[in-house]
Amino acid sequence: MTSKGPVSPVDILYRFLSLLSENKILTEDQIDLMAKKTPAALLEI
Repeated sequence: MTSKGPVSPVDILYRFLSLLSENKILTEDQIDLMAKKTPAALLEI
């Protein structure tokens, strides 16, 4: 929670992935796999 109210889980995930990318911890391809392809496969969509 911030002074402006609760933080959205989507905002937290976006910030987390941004930090991984900005600090060159993960490549864009790795982030794409982690954030898009794997969840889609698990949900069968």
